Amino acid sequence: MKIEINLRIKEEIKVNITVLMLDVLMPNYYDELSPVLGIYKNKEFKSAMEYWLVSEWLYRQLLAHHQPVVKFKNLYIWGRLGTGYSLTDEEVLIDIFGGQN
Repeated sequence: MKIEINLRIKEEIKVNITVLMLDVLMPNYYDELSPVLGIYKNKEFKSAMEYWLVSEWLYRQLLAHHQPVVKFKNLYIWGRLGTGYSLTDEEVLIDIFGGQN
């Protein structure tokens, strides 16, 4: 069962996420993109470490999980708070994709 869930999570992540180099856009669109830079968690600011284009569906799921996301010119951007480990090990993605039937 766990193997099936892990494989499904990997496939869903591939469909829903694409890498994004936000630093190219940031100088010209700071005001519009600032919500994706990070979040306040327990009164401490957590900076986004990576930026990803995500599907509209995943954007809505991440928003419901209080993740830093923004809609920008018909693009949905997620500011990932972690880096250096697989997306399949990302806790919020496990919560989102692992909870589906």
